[in-house]
Amino acid sequence: MIARVILAPDLHDRLIADAAAAFPCECCGLIEGVREIPPPLAGEVLSRPQAGRGGGGQIDACMWGHEVRALAVHPTHNLAMRPDRFEIDPAAHIALLRRLRGTGRDIVGCYHSHPNGAAGLSDWDRDGAFDEDFLWLVIAVTASGPIPGRHWERAHPCASQRIPALHRPMTPEDGRAPGKSSPHANQAFEAKLAAFVFDADGPRGLPICAAAP
Repeated sequence: MIARVILAPDLHDRLIADAAAAFPCECCGLIEGVREIPPPLAGEVLSRPQAGRGGGGQIDACMWGHEVRALAVHPTHNLAMRPDRFEIDPAAHIALLRRLRGTGRDIVGCYHSHPNGAAGLSDWDRDGAFDEDFLWLVIAVTASGPIPGRHWERAHPCASQRIPALHRPMTPEDGRAPGKSSPHANQAFEAKLAAFVFDADGPRGLPICAAAP
């Protein structure tokens, strides 16, 4: 089972930027990464007599907990018809699986944003989760007013963070003509990340730890 998530600061910032660009709708995407046994845990668990059962020490070690290390994030088109929903394009999921074949990497999870600022899982999220040992990252975003005159300051990767608004071309889905500026183009946001995994007993929160890029 997953014990924690390792997320480099640049990936953290990219996720928040994606959420800001999609505001007030939800962004979504896939997380590429690896599952690892932390060195101290691996040394302890793999020395146990039962480590060779069930096809190898790695499997038994995972029963004691492993970490998911995110190596890349892949934004995908949100197919949902409502702004407070997300649906990842299955074609993008399959294409990424093919690209990662034989690389030692995998799709370890997905991410999406909550423009209402809720850092937990919605009922819709819970109903749509089926895979165990699959990471869910939620980016909670709230509008905090116009961008101040000075440059924003970077906060700790695991803490709430003030971010600059992003300029993005409008699409027909926005209800405005393409090429016009967004009504949120001068908006600043507060955002934070939360991680979850679904086990047999339901969703469980996970710690997110920073890693060197």
